[in-house]
Amino acid sequence: MRMYHNPILDKVRTDARGAVMLYGPKGLYQPEDALYLAEKALSDMPEGHPDFMDYTGIIPGVEEVNALSEKMNLLPARADRYVVIMDHLDK
Repeated sequence: MRMYHNPILDKVRTDARGAVMLYGPKGLYQPEDALYLAEKALSDMPEGHPDFMDYTGIIPGVEEVNALSEKMNLLPARADRYVVIMDHLDK
């Protein structure tokens, strides 16, 4: 259960195409905020959703990025869009 709620996230439009970047020092609830936005965008729980991909804690290699890019060119299975969470993209 989510103990923390960032009211700014309620203003993020998840019905529009595009990306959202959450940036800040460790401890600012970015993983929890990302899951909240994923749930809002998919209108469903993200865990186990066919259109949700979570790369938290993983630094994807070239093969993973190419596979993800190919998948994103296809229509989503159940939702109107794909939701992908990645962290540490600065590395």
